[in-house]
Amino acid sequence: MTKIRSIMLLLAALAISVAMPLRAYAVDLTISDADGLRSFRDSVNSGNDFAGKTIILSADIDLADEDWVPIGTDGTPFAGKFNGGNHTISGLRITTEVMRDLTVSDMRGKGGGLFLNVEGENAQIANLTVKGSIDGAPSGNVLAAGGIAARLGPGAVIYRCLNKATVTLGSTGTELGPYAYAGGVAGYSEGHVIYCVNEGAVTARAKAVFVMAGGIAGSQHGGGILFSDNDAPVAVQEEGNDRRAYAGGIAGSVESSSVSCVRNQQAVSSYTLAGGITAFAMDSVLRDAVNTAPVNCDGQDGSDATAGGITAQLYNGSAAVNCYNTGEVQISGSSYYSYAGGIAGWSNAGFYSSNKIYNCTNTGAISGSASSSARTGGIAGELDKTELYSSVSSGSVSAVPSSEIGGIAGYANPRAVVRDSAY
Repeated sequence: MTKIRSIMLLLAALAISVAMPLRAYAVDLTISDADGLRSFRDSVNSGNDFAGKTIILSADIDLADEDWVPIGTDGTPFAGKFNGGNHTISGLRITTEVMRDLTVSDMRGKGGGLFLNVEGENAQIANLTVKGSIDGAPSGNVLAAGGIAARLGPGAVIYRCLNKATVTLGSTGTELGPYAYAGGVAGYSEGHVIYCVNEGAVTARAKAVFVMAGGIAGSQHGGGILFSDNDAPVAVQEEGNDRRAYAGGIAGSVESSSVSCVRNQQAVSSYTLAGGITAFAMDSVLRDAVNTAPVNCDGQDGSDATAGGITAQLYNGSAAVNCYNTGEVQISGSSYYSYAGGIAGWSNAGFYSSNKIYNCTNTGAISGSASSSARTGGIAGELDKTELYSSVSSGSVSAVPSSEIGGIAGYANPRAVVRDSAY
């Protein structure tokens, strides 16, 4: 719990620090029209990262659905402060042709967004609304797309931004790449996303071993997501037994991170892992997270399917604290094994001593289906090396076959501890 408190205090301090940073700097560049935005983009892409500089929008800008080359490059991330001034950039259009080279987690592929690459301890994008569409299907090893930024690097912040652009990420060719990330605000984030809202549908159908889609971020590694809301559907499509599909209302996956005070209000769907907040949480904290929308995983023959109102999988010392689910959680299809739960589909601490599920509530109906075993529970489908305390479920629980269902847990390994919980 000391780790949880320290992370939350750090992020709270960061939220305060980014709330007023733009007022502390003189404005170095004012942009009032599309030509000015293009000129700024071209300057960044020519090698000027604007580190230590502040850019502000003074008016709404319509890009008129032109093919938009993103701001920033793989070698020159934007490193300054971009203040949208509560204005809107509309008519954003990203296609396969304008997606650019991007390195994510030491692997190179293609990316697209209003910004391609944002990185730096003082890099910020704030007070901005984006409308339009991102619809790309490039070839490459790693693909990333986000309404505000394809990649948000370490130390960078997106603050008080609203994305209304639809994000659709596919791929071409027959070769299977390793990763694909689609997010409403950021495709792949190692920074902090604070007080942001997504209202653009996010769909990933890329050919990759790991495909991730989230309302706020496709994947969150380090950093955190705070006080943010998703109000658009999130889906991973393009079925294939050789792939893992991660769909989350807030983030497709969360690793070594904190997600706090967030809400998902629209449907989440996948064919292997689906979660109202995230499909996969590893070494992470999910706190004060709410899901009010249906979560569906349509399992495939011979595979496994996992779905949870908050997270599909809670792993490696992670915690879900003060979380609330009212959405229906359903696993359909013909998977061999399935795991469905109101809070977590499956929870296992892995190399750590224990996961934590504390003070969580589920009121949604939970149902599972599998050809062999459908572990289905009001709080968790399966518990192993997990402490589940002070939690309540009142939603109905059903499964086919019905041999492993429970009001609290469908199956609890002897290494799990359940106390002060009720159904």
